[in-house]
Amino acid sequence: MVSIKKQLVAVRSLTSGVGNPCNYITIHETANTVKGANAQSHANLQSKGNSRLASWHYQVDDKEIIQSFLDNVQCWHAGDGQGKGNMESIAIEICVNSEGIWNRLRLKSV
Repeated sequence: MVSIKKQLVAVRSLTSGVGNPCNYITIHETANTVKGANAQSHANLQSKGNSRLASWHYQVDDKEIIQSFLDNVQCWHAGDGQGKGNMESIAIEICVNSEGIWNRLRLKSV
């Protein structure tokens, strides 16, 4: 079993604060095909102030899971403003890069 590494970001960074009841799970892929675009690089992106004006709770690659925000934080990831996607959902980003992480993760999920 893979343990979850914590690299927590301040709640004020690209979120709507706390109050997420965690009613849903939203899974995205990063669509970042740059070499080395793994969970650690995406966690670092969030820690340093994401220029994409987005945030999510977890990033996952074929080796690790890193948590950037506590589950009760309302992250900006679903594109629905103050809707249920952002306000009531845990966001998980699956890493995609040129090293083939996506293909290995897809096979593991089957």
